[in-house]
Amino acid sequence: MSGKINGTQQKLSELLGHTVLFIPCQAHRINTFLEHSCNASVIVGDLFLVLEHMYVFFSSSTKRYAHLQKSLSEIENSLQLRNLSKTRWTARAESITAVWVSFDSIVKTLEEMSTAQYFDKNTRSQALGIAKKILTFDFVVSLYFMKNVMYKMKILTESFEAKDLNIIDALMLLNSSTDIFNDINNDSIGMDNLIDSSINYAHQLNINPESDFNKIHRRRLLPKRLDSNPSSQAIFDLKTFYRSEFKKVLDTLTTLTSEHLKKCIATVEPLFNLLKVPLSNKHSAEDFEKIINLFPPRCSVSNIKDFDAVYSEYLVLAHRCKDAKNVLDILNVSEMYKNILPNMNKILRLMFTAPVSTASNERAFSKLKLIKNFLRSTMNADRLQNLMLLNTNKDILDTIDTMVLVKKWSHLKHRRIEV
Repeated sequence: MSGKINGTQQKLSELLGHTVLFIPCQAHRINTFLEHSCNASVIVGDLFLVLEHMYVFFSSSTKRYAHLQKSLSEIENSLQLRNLSKTRWTARAESITAVWVSFDSIVKTLEEMSTAQYFDKNTRSQALGIAKKILTFDFVVSLYFMKNVMYKMKILTESFEAKDLNIIDALMLLNSSTDIFNDINNDSIGMDNLIDSSINYAHQLNINPESDFNKIHRRRLLPKRLDSNPSSQAIFDLKTFYRSEFKKVLDTLTTLTSEHLKKCIATVEPLFNLLKVPLSNKHSAEDFEKIINLFPPRCSVSNIKDFDAVYSEYLVLAHRCKDAKNVLDILNVSEMYKNILPNMNKILRLMFTAPVSTASNERAFSKLKLIKNFLRSTMNADRLQNLMLLNTNKDILDTIDTMVLVKKWSHLKHRRIEV
């Protein structure tokens, strides 16, 4: 898309005769950053492999799934296991929460299945293997840590998928999220408290954290040191190791997010500096010249040469928007006064046309593959369009009473059978 030689951005820029801004889908970028950050730590990466293995184990057999359901029904507010989406990493927050809430029931079910004779040998062997993997301190402490991180990322991504979100508010939201993860990364006391909580919970599960750590992660080699002074030796204990693993995840996540944020801000820097809430009076006519250059050459706004007049419109708008809470409020005010502030109204419209996310569009295309399958190869365009419309607006469709629709359909003409 953004290739400087044969990318879509470059080709459109050549056709139109001016540089077309490229703003990548924020939701997709966040998913990619989260995937890279989870792969930065071996124990966190292994956490998702175990979760996927466990979901496949139960969902691939109705007999196994029924046995799990029976155990979950005995626990109040238990959650069902969720699939680990390959493309929507933030959906894994729900999977982690489901395992966290129903952890005891899952362990109990696996232990029962590993000894029950009415299950085949393969099932008993797999159940025993999964039980051993989740009853390790690596799994428990990673589950504790990722439970908090994944839900913060899920909230961020869902905010990016909102239809009324604009690029300015999106970048401000991304900047705030980056600051939150930096604070978590710098809070060593908070990480130690999280590890302590994991140790206490592990003891309840009859897991020995120190034994697991010494068996799997403790180095057998003599530590390298500068001299015989004990204070110069490297410290390698349980908390130091897990803090290091968590910092790998957070460092990768904050680094990628910060770099992406800088690139996006550089792309729309004139708009970003001008329309940050609250509006500032510390601007000059040169700032508006940069914004006017973002418009297409044949646009009426691009022919403006009196930038002081646009600046005057901005000052009037800033005065009317003292109580504005976000950029959408500023746009609504500009719509009210668009006859006297035409240029500022068009600048705000330009900012709102910059796409923040294309996730909803791509998911609509994903529905196409599910609806027009090989069994429906002769479907005409009208039927396909109607089914796509119903599927993509399923939240509205679920609120409609089907019996009312059936009665209306039955009265359209005379039917042989009374409905």
